[in-house]
Amino acid sequence: MRRAIILVATCLAACRPHDPPPPAPAPMFDEAPMPPPPSLPPPAEIRLCVVRDAALTEVSALYSETTGDTMVAGHSFSDVFPVTEAFARNAGWYINNEPIAYRMHRYVKYGLPRVLKPGDVVRDGDFRGVPVFMERGATSDEVIYVPVLPLCEFQPYMHTGIK
Repeated sequence: MRRAIILVATCLAACRPHDPPPPAPAPMFDEAPMPPPPSLPPPAEIRLCVVRDAALTEVSALYSETTGDTMVAGHSFSDVFPVTEAFARNAGWYINNEPIAYRMHRYVKYGLPRVLKPGDVVRDGDFRGVPVFMERGATSDEVIYVPVLPLCEFQPYMHTGIK
């Protein structure tokens, strides 16, 4: 009988509802609500000079300072203006600093590539599939320009005087 009483007492102790957990401690300082994150600046509308179909032209684009992306007509700049064989950037003769033969003259790289704008140069012909440009109104062919990248970046080449 004593065993039965102990068993019943143990069962009652285990089966009774548990006490609720103690309340959370009060904060030690007033917690201010977090401010909302700063809003991101909208993309800026910009105008870019590009070489398109062997001619210099300007296009509208959106530039995001946040991501560094430039979008043209809703697409990334590099998708709309890829570096194709129409640019010297990937040509072996350009990479190897080889002189080029153009219109029966020999030309060598002259300085660093430079950015030109529409109206600075006009197309004069091609060298191995890359358009060749001359300064607008030039009276001699002492300097020619080949596009390196779609963003109107040109490498000047100077006439060596050797045919």
